[in-house]
Amino acid sequence: MRLLTPRQLNEKIFHDTWAASVSPGEIFFQEAFESPTAIENHYILSLMGDFTSKRILDLGCGLGDAAIYFAQKGAVAEAVDISPKMIELVKHFAEKRGVSKNVKAMFMTAENLQFADESFDFVYGNGILHHVEFIKVAGEIKRVLKKNGKAFFVEPLSYNPIIGVYRKIANRVR
Repeated sequence: MRLLTPRQLNEKIFHDTWAASVSPGEIFFQEAFESPTAIENHYILSLMGDFTSKRILDLGCGLGDAAIYFAQKGAVAEAVDISPKMIELVKHFAEKRGVSKNVKAMFMTAENLQFADESFDFVYGNGILHHVEFIKVAGEIKRVLKKNGKAFFVEPLSYNPIIGVYRKIANRVR
C-alpha cells in the first residue's frame, strides 16, 4: 500500500479510535436496511433488485453493516476501509453472523482500490464520499464496476437542517 496522505492519516486515526470504542456485542445490521427509518437504503435496494450471487464492494465499510447485510442476502461482499481496526471488527461481525465465507474485509484506501478492472456488479457507500479525494475515487469506482454495474451512495447534505443539529450535538466527535 502507498503511504497515506495527511488527510488519509487523519481519517485512519479517527476511525481506528472510533473502532476501539465499539463494543464487540451486537450491531443491528438488518435494521440499517430494513427498518422503516432506513428510507435511503430501501430506495437503493429497490434499484439493485436481486443481488444474489452478485459481487458488491462496500466502500468505506466502517463496521461492515452493508457488507454483512448483502452477504446475508446471498451476495459476495468485499469490504474496504482506511481503518485496520474497523476491518478487524468487520471480520469479527462477519464470523459472528456466519457470513465470513461471503465477506472479505481489507484495509485499503478508496483512492487506490486493489481490484481488477470490472470486478463488481455494485459499489455501495454510506457517508464516505465527503471524506475522500472525490475525483480519484470516482475514477476508481468507474474502473472496478462491471460494464453495466451501478454505484449507490448515501451522503449527508450540508444544507439539510438535521445535519446542522447533529453537528451541534456531536461537536466533540470531529
